[in-house]
Amino acid sequence: MNRYSYKFKAKKQEPANKSGVPEGMEAEITTEAETYDITVSGLDRDISILWDDTVTGVLDLEKWMDDNNVEELTPGNYTIPVTFNLSEDIMVENDVNIHIRLKNQDTNN
Repeated sequence: MNRYSYKFKAKKQEPANKSGVPEGMEAEITTEAETYDITVSGLDRDISILWDDTVTGVLDLEKWMDDNNVEELTPGNYTIPVTFNLSEDIMVENDVNIHIRLKNQDTNN
């Protein structure tokens, strides 16, 4: 089996798909970049169907909390890794992290 690498641009979208934002809070992406280069590898048949606009990232705050032994999020700035909506047969070769600001919905804090 041959492996195939493909580099493309992932675009920042607002509102981003942010999973696990605590009730009563909102998350704002503070990273200034509009696109992110990611390199994926996999079989040619799996990679060849990908296009820049078909790959989306997810900021999974619950997973980040579990991975970092965080029990409760408070307002502040966080760096969260992005996971992508790719099949299990496709690997993302580089890490993409997004900076977010978590604040209470009813205030600016």
